[in-house]
Amino acid sequence: YGGTDYDLANATITNPYYSTQKAPQGFPVSPDKWSVTVTDSSDRNQSNPTTGQKYNISALNITIPIGNWNIYYQFTLYVTRATNGIADVRATLSTTDNSESTNSFTSIFIVRGTTDGQRVDGQGTTTKQLRLVTTSKTPYYTIMWTTASNITAMGILGASVYGSTSIIRATCAYL
Repeated sequence: YGGTDYDLANATITNPYYSTQKAPQGFPVSPDKWSVTVTDSSDRNQSNPTTGQKYNISALNITIPIGNWNIYYQFTLYVTRATNGIADVRATLSTTDNSESTNSFTSIFIVRGTTDGQRVDGQGTTTKQLRLVTTSKTPYYTIMWTTASNITAMGILGASVYGSTSIIRATCAYL
């Protein structure tokens, strides 16, 4: 990965240079120069989700280059249940668009309804920060699902007045 200032050619490196300094003079060390960031300011919804089925409802996908990365994401999740009870929504970054490749990237948002028989609504912002080492350029998809029954809607709020822009950021851990 060459950051935002450098392109790496698909060619043999014939005259490499190195430095014993962490940041040689003139080398850009700003995390903004060494990050891959995607954002989404749209609301992404799934109506009447099937319990346990994984959905790729968001256009919020990221391709992470080879390297050692600090991964961060922020989503405002929401869930609606038609009846009283527990409602949950789970979100993760996954290497496939229809399954959970690892639970270490997964966030869970749970809402418990009252006993008045009314529907249950809830939303909350979740963030996650993890370290990831990739040995090949790898796409990651935003996947959502619920484990509760009677869920009428779930999603990510990126445009709503109650939500915030969704973010996935991979910053080079070598900085």
